[in-house]
Amino acid sequence: MVTRIENIKLRGIVTALPTEIEDDSRYIDILGEQRVKKQRRITGVKERRIDDGTHTAADYCISAAKQLLRQLDWERDQIKVMVFVTQNPSLIMPSTAFIIQNYLGLPKECMVFDVNLGCSGFVSGLHIVASLLQQYGVGSKGLLLAGDIQRNPNYKSANSKDGVADMMLFGTCGTATALEFTPNADFIYSEEIADGSRYKTIHMRYGGASEMNGEEVFEFGIADVVNWVSAFQKKVNGFEKKEIDYYIFHQAQKFLLQNIASICDIDMDQMLMSLEKYGNTSCGSIPLTMCLHKEELRQKKKMSLFLCGFGIGLSCSLMQMFIQSDTVLELIESDEKYSY
Repeated sequence: MVTRIENIKLRGIVTALPTEIEDDSRYIDILGEQRVKKQRRITGVKERRIDDGTHTAADYCISAAKQLLRQLDWERDQIKVMVFVTQNPSLIMPSTAFIIQNYLGLPKECMVFDVNLGCSGFVSGLHIVASLLQQYGVGSKGLLLAGDIQRNPNYKSANSKDGVADMMLFGTCGTATALEFTPNADFIYSEEIADGSRYKTIHMRYGGASEMNGEEVFEFGIADVVNWVSAFQKKVNGFEKKEIDYYIFHQAQKFLLQNIASICDIDMDQMLMSLEKYGNTSCGSIPLTMCLHKEELRQKKKMSLFLCGFGIGLSCSLMQMFIQSDTVLELIESDEKYSY
C-alpha cells in the first residue's frame, strides 16, 4: 500500500567515507586481468573505500552526523527521533543507537533504536523517521543514520575466486540524514514490500560467512522490482513520469541497474550512480549517491526524486519525494574512532 506522508522536509545528508581506497587492479594477480576486466564491466566498480579493520559502521555514521549537525546548527533538544540502520551493529545488545545517542549528545527524551536492514534500509528508514515525526509536530527533528562496513579482506581466506570477486563489489560508508516537521512541505509517497519466502537468497548465519545467490538476486531485480516500480507509479495520485528529475536505485551493480532502467523505460542520464568510485555500500548507497551528485540535485529550486532500495530479505522500498536546492549534501573522509 502506498502511504502519503505530509509535512516532512529533507534538510540534509552527509556521507562519511574511509580514507583507504582500494583499486580493483589489486586483484589481477589473484583473478587474472581478463576476469578483473569482466568484473568491472558487469559491476561498474573500479575502486572502493574499505575500512582498515579498526572502525565500526557506527564510527562513520557518527562522523557524518556530527558534520551534518554542525552544518545545520540544530539544537539537540529538538531532535525527537534517531534511527540507526545497519547490518553491522557494534554490539549484540543494546542497540548501537544508544551508543550513538551518547556520542551525539542527543536528549534523553529522544526515541532511538536500530533497524537491521541492508539494501532497502535507507528508504525504509526515511519512511520510519518521517512517520514518527508526525507525532511530535512543528519544529520537531529526526536523524536517520545508515551505514555498513567492508573491512580490508583477507584474500587467502576466500573460499574461491568467485568469493574474491564478490568482495570486489562492496565498499564502506556511513551516512546521516536530517528530517524536519515542516507544515505544508511537499508530500512524500512511500511503499514497503517484503517477501520472506526468499530470505535464503542473501543470508548469513551466526558465526558464518554471508551467502548470496547472484542469479536469484538478478532475477528479483529485473522481474519483481521493475513490476513494483511500475505499480507504485500507477498508484501515486497525480503521478506523471515526466515530472521525475532523477532516479536513484540501490547501487547493486551496473549491469542490473542498466537492465532495470531499460525495462522501466528510464533514461540512463536520469539514473544517478556512484558504483564506479564507491561500489555497493549496502544501506548507504542511495544517500552516498545523492551526496556525490549534489550539483545535479541543485539545478532547480526543487528536484523530484524517485528512490528505490531493494535486496536482502527479499525486500523493496519505494519513495517519491522532493529535495530543495538548499539541502545540505556533503561527502567527507573520516578516520575518527569512538570507544565502546
